[in-house]
Amino acid sequence: MSRYGYIEKYLNTDAVERRLAALQKKIEGAILEDKSQPESLSDFAWRSWRMPEEERAEGYQKAKAKAIEEKVEAVRKFKTTATCQDCGLTFPYFTRIDTEICVLEKPPIYCLPCHRKRCDQEARQERIDNFRERNPLSRHYLSQNGSPPRPAQFDAVQNWREWWDDGDQHSQGLVLVGDSFTGKTTAVYRLVRKLVEENDYESFLAVNSTQLNAIPERVMDRTISTFMQELQEVELLLIDDLDKVRITPRVASELWGLFEHRLREQNLSVFITMNTRTKRDFIRLFNGKDADSRQIGLSIYNRLQQACQFIDFDVLTQPANPPTAGEEGAGEEPG
Repeated sequence: MSRYGYIEKYLNTDAVERRLAALQKKIEGAILEDKSQPESLSDFAWRSWRMPEEERAEGYQKAKAKAIEEKVEAVRKFKTTATCQDCGLTFPYFTRIDTEICVLEKPPIYCLPCHRKRCDQEARQERIDNFRERNPLSRHYLSQNGSPPRPAQFDAVQNWREWWDDGDQHSQGLVLVGDSFTGKTTAVYRLVRKLVEENDYESFLAVNSTQLNAIPERVMDRTISTFMQELQEVELLLIDDLDKVRITPRVASELWGLFEHRLREQNLSVFITMNTRTKRDFIRLFNGKDADSRQIGLSIYNRLQQACQFIDFDVLTQPANPPTAGEEGAGEEPG
């Protein structure tokens, strides 16, 4: 590993040439009082004090040129070729490098394109492993075979991007509504797996109604702050079965704070699945004893309409680019 940080496992010729150019600039900019001079300049420094001014300046330039030439030749004389074990092509590399550039631990066995390809594959696999480790249920949803129950809606979810319609419209997430066993959660897991694999996002967290129903207990044992902070800061968040959460006044307050933080303050994406299809039924979930609960429910729904795309899994067909919830008919009660 290079101490300069830009060379990963071996020195390719482009990296060496860039470093040589940087060394050349360093030598050309050196002065006689500089303690980090190359040897040619250091040798000239102690002899120059007896020289006349003109001869001293001329000798100084010659010493710089000699220092550059020595440094470059010291590196390039160790240039050789090897055969890549992946593609079978020969490629140049340096068997021994000046320590000011890098120390090569062992000869490379892959050319630079194959080396980068392998690094990309390793990084992708590491992201996938982290995704599976942090989200154990992904094994269940990603192992389901066969055609999705709602192919059109499934494809619409897979085509989601934070920016869509040529970047004219910003989508901060998806709200998937419809009956159980129509493939809503599976569609989200497949989408997130693809986004993580393509390195568009690195972190994903899924929570369900059971975890959100434990908010009152977390308040009592004083772990609510850590729990909500994790939900607020993760890049991609899935709230599965939101309408199965027991909406107490504290839960309503925490949900409102969560959506405000992610959708308005930090522009972070959120995915939601629920059976509730209409705005009226959604607000009814918040009809608790607290007088403000209904207003909080209305505010959350309006925020989701403004920021997210709604996809109804109960209809037989769904447009490839579904209308945003702010458009006519999105998420409203039929009739």
